[in-house]
Formats: sequence, structure tokens, C-alpha cells
Amino acid sequence: MSFDMNAFDGFNITLPRVGQKELRLAGPMVPASWYLTTERERELQLSGKPLPAPVEGCMLLDTGAAHIGIDIDVAKELGLEVMGQTKDVHGIKGYESVDHYLARLLLPIIPIQNGRGLTPNPVQIGVPVEAWGLDGIMNKYLSWGYKTQSGAPLKVIGILGRIFLQFTTVTYKGLTGEMAITIDKSVMYPKRD
Repeated sequence: MSFDMNAFDGFNITLPRVGQKELRLAGPMVPASWYLTTERERELQLSGKPLPAPVEGCMLLDTGAAHIGIDIDVAKELGLEVMGQTKDVHGIKGYESVDHYLARLLLPIIPIQNGRGLTPNPVQIGVPVEAWGLDGIMNKYLSWGYKTQSGAPLKVIGILGRIFLQFTTVTYKGLTGEMAITIDKSVMYPKRD
């Protein structure tokens, strides 16, 4: 399904109720996938090289993070190359250097117009993102043994920080384990400081 993204008021990401305990332990998660940018996908196709499968999992909403992050193991699985680096980044491990990767982040959305969702089911959109490499977030969550609603291991493939959250309204109902996200249409406009 194809959409003119500029024709909408915004986009909803409505997440299933996971339960109070699960939301408290694992944090607010958004279903997502990482994949190659369309340019890199085209390069591989033209050269006759095989395309990797998208890496599916969840992104943690993180108000303490400034950027969007991709787990380094996911970047390696997709064959992404380091495109830059930021030095002296302060994080949970103290100060360190962080590699950047260019990838396509795919999120399930429901376009909204005049306050109503326009499709009964989410559609997946992909946007190119300069993601900061995170070392070990996926393995840490897997080691904790958290599960999805279907009972599968919770695969956390990255984080959505304030660069994403600046365009959203997030409803977090900790007492019931429900969460909803609305992405404002201003996400489509050039960045303004």
C-alpha cells in the first residue's frame, strides 16, 4: 500500500497491552525492523549479491538517549559499514566513542486524518536513519530472559531516543501495561532548532 505521507495529520503506533509487570521490567517497546537503505539494497541487487533479511524485533523508547540506536550485532548481520563516529559520548558505561551506521528503520504505523485512522491494520514505513551503534543491548535483554506476548525471547534491536520522541505524543499507562504513540506530521518537515 502506498501513501502520500504529507497528506496526513500524523501517524499512530498503537501497541498491544503487555501487562504492568512486563512494561515495568522490560520498558516501553515498539515493534520494528532494521533493513538496508534503498540505495544499498539497489547496489547489492545490481552487483548480483544476496540481500540480507530484515532484522525484526523491538526498539526501546528511551527518554535518556538523544539519538536512535542500532545494536552493533544487528548492523553486522545486515553488513552495514561504519559511516562515522562520535567521540566522548557519555552513556551508561561512561565516556566512549560511538560508531554511526546508515540503515532503514521500519515502523508499523496507521496514518490518521481528521483524528481517524485510515487503515484497520498498520502499514510499515521505512525511513533512512543515521543510527548510533549500541554494543550489547540485544544480548543483555536476551540474558534477562524477557519474553514477548507469544512467549518468544524479547529481541531488542535498538533504541528510539529524543530525536524520535520530539515528534511524538506518548501515552504510557503503567497501571494497566498499555501504551500508545502518535507521531506528529511535523516529522515530515525539515529539522528546525
